[in-house]
Amino acid sequence: MSRAAAAAGACAALAGCALCGAAGVAWASSGGGHRSAHVGAPPLSVRPGASSASRSAHASAGRWMNIKEVGHLHRIGKGDRGLQLNEKGYATGTISGSIYIHLRVTAVNRASIQVNVYPRGGFLGGYAVAGYYARGAVAHFSGSMRINGGSGTYRGASGSNLRFSGTLNRSNDNATVTLSGRIHT
Repeated sequence: MSRAAAAAGACAALAGCALCGAAGVAWASSGGGHRSAHVGAPPLSVRPGASSASRSAHASAGRWMNIKEVGHLHRIGKGDRGLQLNEKGYATGTISGSIYIHLRVTAVNRASIQVNVYPRGGFLGGYAVAGYYARGAVAHFSGSMRINGGSGTYRGASGSNLRFSGTLNRSNDNATVTLSGRIHT
């Protein structure tokens, strides 16, 4: 199969949002406005039958870029079980845009965080696993993130071992997050 055919297959394999049809997002949760701004399950699912070769072929034709984003967010919803927060805000930096995170404390000192950034011209989504601890009125989290998809300018984006960290004001659930690393677009 040619590289162009594989890339076309990869693009066709990406599903859109089940709620609004937006390209590059394919998940939803059971709460909040616009289904908590597309947060819940991992972003960018691949349609059944798409081969791993077609999924990776699209990413091979792009370029590498270093990103550093700082986001300031506020709570838009809480989950039903344990500590789950849905946050939205704006990220400034290399790609700047609206940012949504879904933070879930998964163990005493661990959190999983779905991160979605909507810069001009597309969407970029990923998943972080972080250590989590509270000190007084502030909770801190720090870990690594994987970019696992995008749309528009960021179609086929990928990246791993990006640094993701932040703080959460426990009295009002406002968060500040930092994302930095190298992505392939």
